[in-house]
Amino acid sequence: TTEASGQLVRVQAQFAPDDFSVLSGRVNFGTEGYWLVGHAVADDGTSLAVAVGWAATEADALAAERPAGGTLEGRYLATEPPADDDFEAGERSAMAVASLINEWQDQPSAVYGGYLVLSEATSGLDVIDAPPPSEEVVLNWLNIFYAVEWVVFAGFAVFLWWRFVRDAVEREAEELAELN
Repeated sequence: TTEASGQLVRVQAQFAPDDFSVLSGRVNFGTEGYWLVGHAVADDGTSLAVAVGWAATEADALAAERPAGGTLEGRYLATEPPADDDFEAGERSAMAVASLINEWQDQPSAVYGGYLVLSEATSGLDVIDAPPPSEEVVLNWLNIFYAVEWVVFAGFAVFLWWRFVRDAVEREAEELAELN
């Protein structure tokens, strides 16, 4: 859910040893690099995509230690759209759970809709920057304009109704005066 996105979580899970991949074009503290991504299976059998760590080069990401599992702690984030990948050029850069499911060797029966960014990277990788989501409230002037516009429109509609009723009453009064 939207409320779950950005929360710090802890899960007991084991990584599927053959289900690691590398994503390119991932920015960490302003520097573009690569993420090592794994497939973790929680104790209840639910699969979870996990961003293990960041490396400056693809070779470093591929050579990094693969975690086995245990207690995984980090920030749970919403999945990214698979359309962000440049699949025609062979580039995978989106952390899209839908795409990862198709690549995992062990097909899951249940999958979390988001992914986990680990708080601590494995040996050979840097921790991925995953700050908490901003809860800043921004005033949207366009919405305020629309609200004022509807109040003006309602006022005009009431005025027009009042004017039509008044005209009808005056017309009836004139017709009665002509008859008398």
